[in-house]
Amino acid sequence: MGARQRNENQEIPLTHADCSSKAGRDCVAIFQGVLDAIRGDLLVRNAVTIADGHLAVGQCRVPMQSGSRVVVIGAGKASGQMAAGLIEIFRDAGIGPERLSGWINVPDDCVVDLPSLAVFGCRPAGENLPTEKAVEGTGRIISLVRGLRNDDLCICLISGGGSALLTSPAEGITLDDKRQLIRWLDSCGAPIEDRNRIRRELSQVKGGRLARMQVAGTMITLVISDILGDPVELIASGPTVPVDADPETALRLLKKYSSIDGDAGAVPQPVWECLKRKLNEAGQLGLPQSQAVQHVVTIGSIQTAVNAAAESARALGYQVQTRIQTEPGESVSEAAQRLVGWIKQFGTGPRVLIDGGEPTLRLAANPGRGGRNQQLVLDVASRLIEQGWPQSGFCFLSGGTDGEDGTTSVAGAVVDDGLLRAWIQQGAKPSPYQARNDAYSFFERHQGLLATGMTGANVGDLRIAIVR
Repeated sequence: MGARQRNENQEIPLTHADCSSKAGRDCVAIFQGVLDAIRGDLLVRNAVTIADGHLAVGQCRVPMQSGSRVVVIGAGKASGQMAAGLIEIFRDAGIGPERLSGWINVPDDCVVDLPSLAVFGCRPAGENLPTEKAVEGTGRIISLVRGLRNDDLCICLISGGGSALLTSPAEGITLDDKRQLIRWLDSCGAPIEDRNRIRRELSQVKGGRLARMQVAGTMITLVISDILGDPVELIASGPTVPVDADPETALRLLKKYSSIDGDAGAVPQPVWECLKRKLNEAGQLGLPQSQAVQHVVTIGSIQTAVNAAAESARALGYQVQTRIQTEPGESVSEAAQRLVGWIKQFGTGPRVLIDGGEPTLRLAANPGRGGRNQQLVLDVASRLIEQGWPQSGFCFLSGGTDGEDGTTSVAGAVVDDGLLRAWIQQGAKPSPYQARNDAYSFFERHQGLLATGMTGANVGDLRIAIVR
């Protein structure tokens, strides 16, 4: 599976895969280079400076009054590492831990020990659902925001995965209701944009509601995006980005996926009732905007990962082509067809395609284990086998930059011509595993899993195709 390896600066996940070819080793090396470049601590250190009594990030520059408090809050898969980078910046600026306090909700595997800050593990690996611990941690964050004083600086660290980790259900909604709803939306293949548009209408903190609780001080939100186009109002469901309440859109989306799924009863009844109640109260939903000072700055995205991958590939001598998905909705099957076309078009190399974005995957009625990255690699491999491949000097990798894929604790999967030949010789049959969304079981049996451990990063999925 995989292991963790310490380098001279920091513990970094060791990407592990079962490809021994030159193309396979290069593919994995490029992916590892991306993980090294997009760690949350590194992105924060690259973006934030403290000098002359001011903290600066992007176009934002705010004064740090002598002796004032710095309160750090956040939620997401990368937020703990983001906090680690922030601590280093404060330390280098001579700001001691006595001025810092805060609370950050992260997955259990992302907990880091930081002075003055509580980094709170809220959910197990491979289960991206809200938990009682997430509700508890969110209560701590709400208390900190409501307790800000006029001269306080609050820094909010947001990354993908934050929707499940920052949880405070709306009135009339239980945690079980939200968990059932999220499982159902996942099974329908709803893209993250739609899932978060629904979730923020069912929350006391999402959709800018957390920011509205701030009545004093200055808040800066640093965002690492895992959504196409970097819409800050949707990343982690936008807890510090005030937007107008929109229960009508949430209801429309639920009806849309109910018609696709054919089972409106899969949505908990309290969810329907909550949204209909909010729709009837439409004229009364506009909460006053906070008068406190607020800034939101994006410091990393899938573009960051694609750029890092391209740089690593060029250093290895490849001609590089890059592509970033611009619109949601491409299915795993459609992505596989497109990628196989690219692989077969460039029969000679050395060439590499760096492809960023997240295809959608609608799950079977009783799915096995896996995620969209493993499913995509299995689909690509199956198509190549059917078309009489492999050609030597080929590799294809698809992985989540957070180190998780679907219901598993691996990042994704990888296949090269050597593995394809071995599967053909073994008589391996990918199709049954594809049909039941059980790609993990196939790769576990026949090799090809890509294991990194939790990476301290999260900017979406990355696909790397090499033809030598």
